[in-house]
Amino acid sequence: MSFRPMRGTVPIDRLPNEILEGIFRMACLSPQFNVGLVISILAPQRGHIRCVCRRWNSLVLRYPLLWNYLRTSLTCMCRSTTREYRLLDFLLSIRRAESRPVHIYHEGEEIDSIIKTELSTMSSRVCSLYIDKTSRASIIKFLFLFDIRALVNLRHLCIHSSEPHTEEDFMTLPDFAILLSYSALETISLAYAPIPIQIQAPLPVLRSFRVTMHTPVTLELINALRNMPKLRVLSIETAPSLRTVSATGLDEITLIPLHCLQILSIEADYYNTQIILSHLVARHLLSLTLFLYEPSRNQTAERFSRQVLSPFARGHRFQFPECRWLRIMGSRRKGRLSFFAAPSRAVAAAGRGDDDTFNMFIAASRARYTNQMTRRILRTFLRDIEVLDARSCEANGRRPLGLPMKWWKVVLRSLPHLQNVLVDAESEDHDVVLEATDSLAGRRWAPAVDYTEHHEADPDAHSGWGNFKGWVDICLRRPFRAT
Repeated sequence: MSFRPMRGTVPIDRLPNEILEGIFRMACLSPQFNVGLVISILAPQRGHIRCVCRRWNSLVLRYPLLWNYLRTSLTCMCRSTTREYRLLDFLLSIRRAESRPVHIYHEGEEIDSIIKTELSTMSSRVCSLYIDKTSRASIIKFLFLFDIRALVNLRHLCIHSSEPHTEEDFMTLPDFAILLSYSALETISLAYAPIPIQIQAPLPVLRSFRVTMHTPVTLELINALRNMPKLRVLSIETAPSLRTVSATGLDEITLIPLHCLQILSIEADYYNTQIILSHLVARHLLSLTLFLYEPSRNQTAERFSRQVLSPFARGHRFQFPECRWLRIMGSRRKGRLSFFAAPSRAVAAAGRGDDDTFNMFIAASRARYTNQMTRRILRTFLRDIEVLDARSCEANGRRPLGLPMKWWKVVLRSLPHLQNVLVDAESEDHDVVLEATDSLAGRRWAPAVDYTEHHEADPDAHSGWGNFKGWVDICLRRPFRAT
């Protein structure tokens, strides 16, 4: 075989500059709103493209959208670049970005005086502001570098403090409340940020709102949600409330219409969860995630089911998809149990996340409470489950559930349409499920084991479900429907 030198150009060289610039942008920029992640991908990719040929190098240098992501922190955990090099890269990026909108990422406590001077002149150009792993005092100093009233083009705001605060030493600054009033905002993510959650006017294009608070749910947060008519993603994490019983002043709060809401995540105690779920109107909800803190002694599963779960599932304010597939994860030793439900096996196989329709995390050290909550959850939300996946996975350290037979009997009673149970081969869960079905034999509605199928372990599987001995599919048959 003989090789001849290639005469002429390769086909990609015939593409016009505009198409090449679009290809470079798709190769370098991530579609996610995480400026830090985009910068970590952008810098090396941009360098690789510049090394291909002179034309590509010239195109990259002249394309402003590849230079408008700015990292203001000069300190870095890696030692591959020096402080002077990062400062020079910042200044060159500002010049090559021309007058385009800029995305700013700041991390840490230190900021150079030259960067301070540059930031003070570009307030009107800031499109994204991402502050991560920074103390509260440094966040305040960094925000004061800008003209707050000139940030009218701000579309993405993310402020995450590195310090856990208590209500005594935490104070918000009213001057920063204007940051949440710009009509161009599309995403807001706040974690212990010194910004009061006060939204007086509607935000017409806001799609995602995530907040982590040092206090329980406040009236200001409830009123802020009313001004988010197009909200699709809502995530709220609050501190435990001092109240342990049902609220008496909930009638004074009117309903919160969020008709476009699709993903809802709440990490709170019973009282705060009740406040949020009791007043939301979300008729297009596709995914619900609840993380319940350790309950007190007088917070029973029956009370939570009567006040929160039942009104949410049976009310006309929500339209929740039916789930057919349920994955159980947890640790009996740590007192944690997690439910991940999806409409079908194909959706559930995609992994845990926003694709799951119903996610619920229970932190309970009492076995009686765990059994009661399991019964309430299954009968309220997941009554149509057909497949229960209890296999171990890499995320759980490949440890089996280890739940007792009484818990499995609760599951078999509460799921009248259950057809398959997936457990690890030669595990404690496999034996307990068989014992639970045998103990219920003779009852009219009781399920019986029809047959079992053993599946070998797949080391190349992406999900990594099951132990190294494989997993077993226990097929059930039920003579009569449970009542």
